[in-house]
Amino acid sequence: MLCYRRKTSFIGYYINGIKSRSIGVVKQCLTEENLKIAVDLFGLEDWKSMRCQVSIGNARERQPVFEMDVCNGLGKKEYSLPVDLLCKMNDSKIFFALGNDCYGIADLCEVSKRKENQAQDDLLIIEEEKAEADQALEEEKTTEAEVIHSINETESDILCDCLEPQPDKWEVFKKKYPILYPFRGQGPYVSIKPVDLQLLDEKYHKLTENSFLMHAFYQYRHMILGEYEQDGSTYFYVGVPGEFVKKEQESAAMFGFEGYEHSGDLGYYLYRVEL
Repeated sequence: MLCYRRKTSFIGYYINGIKSRSIGVVKQCLTEENLKIAVDLFGLEDWKSMRCQVSIGNARERQPVFEMDVCNGLGKKEYSLPVDLLCKMNDSKIFFALGNDCYGIADLCEVSKRKENQAQDDLLIIEEEKAEADQALEEEKTTEAEVIHSINETESDILCDCLEPQPDKWEVFKKKYPILYPFRGQGPYVSIKPVDLQLLDEKYHKLTENSFLMHAFYQYRHMILGEYEQDGSTYFYVGVPGEFVKKEQESAAMFGFEGYEHSGDLGYYLYRVEL
């Protein structure tokens, strides 16, 4: 069959509703009957390996279409979608569920109005013939498709934020994450996880490989990010809990931590970053 449209879309990476970077491409080829897509994921964290569900739709309603394996941050998949499925969904995008409120989102190739009308006409007779049976099934039980399509409100809100224009990143952090004031006269800070480090400037993405930082996080299950004012200037720091003892001080310095701030019985080692 003849191909009458091609499209290549970048896959944006969103963590808790905040866009981080591009993590791959989706190449699309639209024919009279199918949309052939080829997914190439290559920008995820090296430690990320999982079974990723791919769906099309919008933040409120999506249709799962296939799954793909992600191994060490890489993944490839080719798949064909029927055009009649695309005709039923307006303003749709391609969603990649990547765990821990992380998503990949790419633009979906649009079907022309002529093709949409043709597909709707072809389906009209089938839909009319099945109308009574479908109604009976809906009254008797919740279909498997309805269960699959259901999206809880928390996930839906996160996806809505993904699709909105991205405002100032620090303002988004303060909106999305728990606010803390660990230091007297300083703040605010937010409570984050290692995956959220991917939202910082690209040169800090490898902080997930920083042994001191990761050891402290897994020991205390806690880390912070926030503003710190010093000498009339404001800086951003990632902080991990720790004791102010010589051994930890030396280890922290070796891994790039430039300061320590007391906070009650336990303080934080601080690493300067940029958003």
